[in-house]
Amino acid sequence: MIGRHDLAVGALLSVLWWLPTLWIGTAGEFPISDDWAYAHTVEVLLETGRFERPAWTWAPSMTNVAVGTAFTAVLGFSHAALRLSTLALGWLGILATFGLVRQVGGDARMAGLAGATLAVNPMFVNLGLTFMTDVGFVTFTTASLWAMAAALSTPGGRGSLTSWGLAGILAAAALLSRQPAMVLPVAAGCALLILHRRRPLVWAGVAGAGLLGLGLYSALPYFYGSGDGGRHMRLLWYLENQVLSASAFYHVARALLTTASVLGLCLLPWLGALTLRRRSLALGATLTALLLAVAWRLDIAAPFHLNLLRADLGLGPMTLPGGLVATSWSEPLWWLLDGLGCLVSGTLLAELFARRETLYGRPELWALLAFPALCLGVLAFQSPFFDRWLLPFVGPLAAVLAVTMRAATPGPARRAATLLPLALLGLWSWLGTADGLDHHRARWELLAALRTEGVSPARIDGGFEFNGLYNFAKDDRDWERFKKKPGSLWVVDDEYVVTLARDLPGYERVDQREVTRRLPPGPEPIFVYRRLPAR
Repeated sequence: MIGRHDLAVGALLSVLWWLPTLWIGTAGEFPISDDWAYAHTVEVLLETGRFERPAWTWAPSMTNVAVGTAFTAVLGFSHAALRLSTLALGWLGILATFGLVRQVGGDARMAGLAGATLAVNPMFVNLGLTFMTDVGFVTFTTASLWAMAAALSTPGGRGSLTSWGLAGILAAAALLSRQPAMVLPVAAGCALLILHRRRPLVWAGVAGAGLLGLGLYSALPYFYGSGDGGRHMRLLWYLENQVLSASAFYHVARALLTTASVLGLCLLPWLGALTLRRRSLALGATLTALLLAVAWRLDIAAPFHLNLLRADLGLGPMTLPGGLVATSWSEPLWWLLDGLGCLVSGTLLAELFARRETLYGRPELWALLAFPALCLGVLAFQSPFFDRWLLPFVGPLAAVLAVTMRAATPGPARRAATLLPLALLGLWSWLGTADGLDHHRARWELLAALRTEGVSPARIDGGFEFNGLYNFAKDDRDWERFKKKPGSLWVVDDEYVVTLARDLPGYERVDQREVTRRLPPGPEPIFVYRRLPAR
């Protein structure tokens, strides 16, 4: 039964999501990061009714494309409309996180904290202003876990046909968004094994679900559409080149370091909201020291392998040539941030282990823990390992924390320890995302000026998104026409180059725009160069 407190918290979470978005704005007819590929699929689907994905994309993206197509069918095709579809999915994901915590027994205050933790997450906010698949994947997985928790919380985990059916449908939607959703039925099976571990049929069912998931992981790319140029994740190839490769230990170690650091920063507000034992803090500090020692021994520099969280505190991958230049303060700061994240993760893990008796008789909580553990078991072997892959873990982990640990007694110090990290994460999210969009707007103004002068896209190295949109997506099998060039992809002819580099040998500067960044404060000039005639 939804009460007034639930409605009030849901309204606050909605404001927390939508109000900063109104300030940042969705305007801008340009792609961001990989979303030119998904936008291409939507555009072709609207025009021809055919599902075609460029071979660059690996995620199935079918459900995200379906949602984007629904929005653009009403609003007309535009990148702004596609971003709006992602924002809508993100909002539903925040509410689903709130509902998941309430489903497993958390009160409205802790459920609100879980939703807010996701709503101010720098990666979630930044991706919400794109048409990438990550935000939708978080929403579908969290909603599936919510329905799964409802089914598993019944006597014997039998649940109702409605709960299990809804969990299955949402799991399928998640799988058609991104492949790691294959572990959702396996996570449910792990919980059922705890309840019915003496029943051979349950063991057979879980094993079957696991094999089916691995099969889908390997086979799904074959069904993506005619635009696929053969970029398939074959299971035997994955085992040989990822799991059994000589560098597997290094990749797994870096993935675990990234996981501990990034998840700890995501869950930082929970350190002030929970009553934690001193022993847990000591164990967390010990684990942090061990993780940092591993990083030092393997020569893994801070920040650990990031993608959306940049070393300069900006958000979003730098996709122009001549990009990010390391500053003197970035590495020491990130050693501090990585250490803090590992400390939070280690402390919460130690406290959860100390309170493990609270998990007894709660198969739904085991499923919530099994989902991130199984996902990590699959993803950790992959290189590169992206920070944004950890976003789906925030909701289920927050739900487990909310019901297995004691909330701190409210007071000014505790409120400050909870709200200050939320505010800092929010500022990082909103300022960094606004900077990113301003950067893209300035870059595409320069590119539009070149197009107005009659310069064709084939003569421009405009950065990852521009090259992909105009070159790769239009003819993804003609690899021979692309020029091999460090720092850029899919360049046909680099007569004109849009770059962050302040000097480009053999070129003359013909135009520029300057973006005033907020995080960190300062100017960011973007330049256009034209190749000098050969002497």
